[in-house]
Amino acid sequence: MMKKLLLGGVVSAAIMMQGFAAEPAKQPQLTPEQQAQLMQMLQQQQAKAITVDEAFKGLPADVASYSGKIFTKKELLAIISQGLPGGKLPPGVTAERAMQMAPELIKSMVTKNLLLDAAKKAGIVPSAAMVKEVLESQIKNATAEQKQMFAQMLAQQNTTVEQMIAKQSADPMIQESIAIEEFLKKVVFKDVKVTEADALKFYNANPDNFVQPGDPADTLRASHILVMVKENATDKEKKDAENKINAILAELKAKPADFEKLAKTNSQCPSGAQGGSLGAFGKGQMVPEFEKAVLALKDGEISGVVKTQFGYHIIRRDAAMKEHKLSFGQVKDQLVSSLKGMEEQKVFQQYVAELLKKADFKLLFSVPAPAAPAPAPAAK
Repeated sequence: MMKKLLLGGVVSAAIMMQGFAAEPAKQPQLTPEQQAQLMQMLQQQQAKAITVDEAFKGLPADVASYSGKIFTKKELLAIISQGLPGGKLPPGVTAERAMQMAPELIKSMVTKNLLLDAAKKAGIVPSAAMVKEVLESQIKNATAEQKQMFAQMLAQQNTTVEQMIAKQSADPMIQESIAIEEFLKKVVFKDVKVTEADALKFYNANPDNFVQPGDPADTLRASHILVMVKENATDKEKKDAENKINAILAELKAKPADFEKLAKTNSQCPSGAQGGSLGAFGKGQMVPEFEKAVLALKDGEISGVVKTQFGYHIIRRDAAMKEHKLSFGQVKDQLVSSLKGMEEQKVFQQYVAELLKKADFKLLFSVPAPAAPAPAPAAK
């Protein structure tokens, strides 16, 4: 939860390594045969995945210097390996690609060390107590919807808030990340301010940025309330879930306008935070029982109890969204936050550039240029 990316790409190597893999595209539901074929393909790819040692074997023992110190290949590989199962890179990542990424990885790790040094000089030292304080503050100040989603996540992980805080607080990497975040907030970004007037000026100057496109013609839109039933649920758990969904349905029959309210307080799907809205989705993206129930409804109509592999649902079919412009009131808070983040990004990049220059950061190796693609065969 708390392993956040820091502005400007100061990230743990484990997270940064995810950039080697292409983002998976959204796929329709697969048949059992297709799932088996996909699993076989993934296993074959995993077998071909190279280790961290193999990927970076071309690096020298000493890879960078800064502040009179040496950053070694051993340190680099140790940090990267922490977040990679089995010490292997994602399938499909070649040694050539890993080597091309090495300079930025090293620069990010050195930047993190420099930021930690600066934080400590400012009296902000990594500690379990600091992580605990930040986590407790975030939980306390979270919205009702965020608290609900957090509670659902913990329930799925079969853990408590206290256990989560204790585990996160004891993690040295999280302690360092929180210390850097606190340093940036209290020292580096202390003078960064964005007002509502700034946001309104941006809103008026960029009207096209706030136009929401309408739903594609071949999509459906729906909201739902979910009471989950685990695969290994006991008869009592199944009966309790059934009783709960039926009680919610009775409330909805008496007052259909309370759908969003009941979704926020009862749904065990993350969509509950948005009043149960699943947005627009294409045919085949939902399990068959769910899609069939949506297709049987008219806009605004609410279903009875629908059972799927996930549990019990109450579904409301929502009207397709037409193209429209969001009002300033709808985007104000998010826009202020986004503009502030953009300003902080600029300040951060400048601050890091100065840190690296002052530390006389240097790479102690050069990366070979990528191999040129093979020429296309001549036409006959």
